[in-house]
Amino acid sequence: MANNHQYVSTDLNNGAVLSANKAAVGGAWEAFNLVTGGSSTVSKPAEAPSYIWNYAVNADNRFGKNGDFALLICAVIKQETSYGADSSGPSGGDGLMQVEPNTRNGYSGKFSSTFGHAYNHSDQQDQVYMGAMILNDMINLAGANNIWRGLVNYNGGPNWYPGATDSYGRPILVDQYDQRRGSCRYPELWSGRRTLHLASVLGFC
Repeated sequence: MANNHQYVSTDLNNGAVLSANKAAVGGAWEAFNLVTGGSSTVSKPAEAPSYIWNYAVNADNRFGKNGDFALLICAVIKQETSYGADSSGPSGGDGLMQVEPNTRNGYSGKFSSTFGHAYNHSDQQDQVYMGAMILNDMINLAGANNIWRGLVNYNGGPNWYPGATDSYGRPILVDQYDQRRGSCRYPELWSGRRTLHLASVLGFC
């Protein structure tokens, strides 16, 4: 993901917000409560095309999140490719969620067993499903279900280290994600009874 993010920590399994020491990171931590059960009240972000939102909701349901994971998927797509509008550069062919070829190949078997068909990279629905599956895995792998680390894992791989580059030789600057600030472009992410900070997670605020 190209832009910067604030640190976020949450428990995806039960939605309990983890406490974090704001002073330790200069006040950069935000609380984020992810809905994982019951009836979802999330709404489609205004900028998200309806068909992409439908794919995200389907993926959300497939992984049993029943709520805000669809918003996180859309936020990643917005950040990676502006919903497909930004496909320039060497990774332009990597799809809506910018999953590189080696990663796609490595996940092809799991994709088939999860979704019941072989991955078709020319299908944007499959691009979203593949990215969502990897994002879910990376968040679960992060330990204590830390969304920030899960996004780092998604962007740079679980073995990311400062100075690492992607398969196109570009530096992966996930250690700078917390530096970005700006005005909020996704007020829909602050909805209902939850205080959703997905916008700040992905640099929208």
